[in-house]
Amino acid sequence: MIELQIKHTKEFMAKLLGGTLFEDFLLEEATIETFNTFNIDGHIHKEFYGQQLKDDPSLCPYPLSCWQDVQQIAFNLIKGKHTPLSFKFILHLKPDKAAAIFNESEQGQEPVADYVIRISFSDGSIKITTGISFKVFSLDNSGALLWDDQVKKFLDAQNIEFEEL
Repeated sequence: MIELQIKHTKEFMAKLLGGTLFEDFLLEEATIETFNTFNIDGHIHKEFYGQQLKDDPSLCPYPLSCWQDVQQIAFNLIKGKHTPLSFKFILHLKPDKAAAIFNESEQGQEPVADYVIRISFSDGSIKITTGISFKVFSLDNSGALLWDDQVKKFLDAQNIEFEEL
């Protein structure tokens, strides 16, 4: 697990809320604190779709909402004349994207269930914290180290400047 501080807040926010930067991620949770505190639980309620989901299972392929499906909602809550007091987004890399990034034969990948990033804003700065969740208990930390490295490469490829804390 690493913590990265984003150097250019405005540019990052434009990519986070207005671009496709995180289109390969699912939203587990969002908390946005402005004049009220807004909480979004990203867990899908499949019963909402009823027969439509039975007819087309690809409508909801994941247990969590795709980031792009809630991105505009987050943007609408954050935009305005006033900077938010704080926000937090917990995002999971889509399983198919994780499989494409990480060769399943690499040591330490088998017990990893989710590759997670936490994007938080408070006191004028944005921080990204990496993390993983395991399918089973493991002392092997290689999956976390690989994920940490992938997140830094991802940000570098997008020209997002950061410093490791």
